[in-house]
Amino acid sequence: MEPIDEAVEAERLRHVRALIEDVLREQDMCAQVILAGRAGQFEHFTDVRASWSRVRLIETEDGRTGVGVRSKLAEYAGDQERQKAELEWSVGMVAGFGEIGGQLALNWIETSVWLSKATNATHTPLERKDPRDER
Repeated sequence: MEPIDEAVEAERLRHVRALIEDVLREQDMCAQVILAGRAGQFEHFTDVRASWSRVRLIETEDGRTGVGVRSKLAEYAGDQERQKAELEWSVGMVAGFGEIGGQLALNWIETSVWLSKATNATHTPLERKDPRDER
């Protein structure tokens, strides 16, 4: 088996992420995405930048990510119906990410524990290698 160049694998993941982000912008959608490459390489991101999304991701001082919502009637030229719809879509998106993501996470964890025991395989540590993260 040919050795895996971790830098090349990381770049491939970043390339696929960029492609997905382009499609999300083109289709005006939000997403929560996890990409897996070989040798424990991962890329994950949440994109809430659709035009209708009132949700914003906020990085806190301790490096965690929080969620904020902003919706002012003045931004809608008084169109309360549109404001209400976009708030409902935004809150629904957050709820869906939480509910679906949480259930999927529990299923994946349970399955990985079972597979590890059944196959006696060990997995490589989960890593995201992006030179932009190095400070």
